Amino acid sequence: MSTSPHLSSHSQNEMYDRVADDDMRNGSPMEFLFRDVNVHINGTQILQDVSGIANSGEVLAVMGPSGSGKTTLLNALSGRATVTSGEITLDGQPMTKKVRKRTCYVLQQDIFLSKLTLWETLYFAAMVYLPEKLPLAEKLAKIDHIIDVLDLNKCRNTVVGDQFLRGLSGGEKKRLSIACELIKDPDVMLMDEPTSGLDSSTAYTLMQLLKKFTEQSGKAVVVSIHQPASQIFHMFTHLLLLADGHVAYFGDGRKALSFFEELDLFCEPHFNPADFILETVKKDEETVQKIIDLAEKKRSTDLWPAKLRHMRKDGRSYPSSIDQAALPLISQVHSGSVVLYTDSTGDVMLSLMDHDCAKATGDGPTSNGGHIIKDKDTMTLVQKQTFDSNPRWATGFWMQFKMLNWRTFKHSRSRIISKYNIINSITIAIICSLLWFQMARTHETIKDRMGYLFFMSVYWSFIPMFDAISSFPGERPVVLKERAAGAYRLSAFFFAKMSSELPLTLLLPSIFCSVSYWMAGLRGVPQFFATWAILLLQLLNCQGIGYIIGAAIWDLQMCITTASIIVLYGLLAAGYYVNRLPVWMSWSRYLSIVCYPYNAMCLLELGDLTPLPCNNITNFELPACEGGTNATVVQPQAILEHYGIELPMHCYVTTIVIELFLWRTIAYFALKYKQPT
Repeated sequence: MSTSPHLSSHSQNEMYDRVADDDMRNGSPMEFLFRDVNVHINGTQILQDVSGIANSGEVLAVMGPSGSGKTTLLNALSGRATVTSGEITLDGQPMTKKVRKRTCYVLQQDIFLSKLTLWETLYFAAMVYLPEKLPLAEKLAKIDHIIDVLDLNKCRNTVVGDQFLRGLSGGEKKRLSIACELIKDPDVMLMDEPTSGLDSSTAYTLMQLLKKFTEQSGKAVVVSIHQPASQIFHMFTHLLLLADGHVAYFGDGRKALSFFEELDLFCEPHFNPADFILETVKKDEETVQKIIDLAEKKRSTDLWPAKLRHMRKDGRSYPSSIDQAALPLISQVHSGSVVLYTDSTGDVMLSLMDHDCAKATGDGPTSNGGHIIKDKDTMTLVQKQTFDSNPRWATGFWMQFKMLNWRTFKHSRSRIISKYNIINSITIAIICSLLWFQMARTHETIKDRMGYLFFMSVYWSFIPMFDAISSFPGERPVVLKERAAGAYRLSAFFFAKMSSELPLTLLLPSIFCSVSYWMAGLRGVPQFFATWAILLLQLLNCQGIGYIIGAAIWDLQMCITTASIIVLYGLLAAGYYVNRLPVWMSWSRYLSIVCYPYNAMCLLELGDLTPLPCNNITNFELPACEGGTNATVVQPQAILEHYGIELPMHCYVTTIVIELFLWRTIAYFALKYKQPT
């Protein structure tokens, strides 16, 4: 037997999958259990020894006043909040990534892209959450079945909508949230206040549908609810009441009033039991403490499920799946990778799946394929190992990219190619065409031609930058929700966002350039296409800067302020308004986002300049023609250098291309590492 305390990664993966697949029984009763869950946030304990259990076809309601820890508990059960200690299992298995895929989490907020219809939203969910090997016909049939079950047929082609766009009602959005999670066919549904914001009739209808579906499908539902109507309260199979992060009651909802009567707290006849319970646990601290103490006392009796009872003097519960040795739990990795126990001798024991864990005399495998470790110093290293070989994503990169590209295009189309943007771009193009109409190609119009190119560079700098910034507030919550549920890779989203918006972004500036360039009478066909290409590169650069700002700064007002500073600095330092910067500031023009495209376009437009006689210069002065010199003509290069255009064309173009990749790379990492605050 090997003396190494660690199994090879391949062996661990095979071992875990064999045990997990055997235990994931189809059609058999299912048990979702959480025991002694403790959660600390910023040094404050939010949940203390919270326990509960939900089985197939049951609805476990989590109630309590505001601030009691309902949402925190659901976040902990779903893996979105770090659990300090405790145990969370599904059918006796710790919550690994593979096991957690059997659960779903319906958030309190209904977060969707507003421009998509209900069917399109479900179609996207089906295509990214369901395995690629599943035929398309089956995916579409599943969508139709869920729409029928949740009574959404009449609004299947209605846009989701938002505060500016009329769409689904509040109840329909809530059912759509549930439908998107049902696509994954979870065994356990975690729902955070699904009736919040709904009128009593809509809330009752929703819970009635949910109750019926739960019983028919054999799923377990854990739902937090603040203040339900009496009709809804009587739908709950079990009730978990929280008060200040403690368990104030757990058991049959119909027996809750009897529990309070033991403390001489009586509910008036015809009074909503839910209202009575919530008002009682918000009373004075002494009353609340009595309720918590009684609930703790009841936990050692037959009123609690056997797997949740306190049976030890120190108040800790035994791991339910380890019967013969009753090993005390000392540490659990809450990603579900390992569970560590210690026996009476203090030896540390590790079990991959805590079934039939038997003590061994030395390091080695247990009967269930686990591994026993006696050296406590290896604990940290062991906890870093992962035993889940199941793919993290249900679909591959290409499928994710394709579906995100499809969805982003449909959602962004109305924002980028709106009638207002079209009117704005065409109007500005006409104004520019009239102001710079058919300029003569003489030395008197050099400054005018440069002015047109400068305006075009600036205008198509701030338009894409501000558009990119404005796209993030609406998309960010959706991406965070879907990424937390393991829907797709961040790289797939980022590349899809860039590629889907590319043709939309380039359309209007192309029309603007095509109209105004020829109306202004600029140089020629080759120069037009080169100018157009440089303008599009500049536009994409500024869009990339907008991505950086939008991803890194979540305050919209700060985003706008930052973008304004960048654009205005670029405008002032580009070299059009100030030709001769002070020597100590001459370097600053190369930090301007407008400098490189503007100078490159000027080289294209003024490339046909001929030597200019000094006696023809009447409207501006050049150093070569100033008094004290014997020069009779000014070379084209001197004219360009006078306006700060000192570098060759390839330097400007190369810099623009480098920036194109640089800004987008920075934007990706800003999106990746910026966390919610």
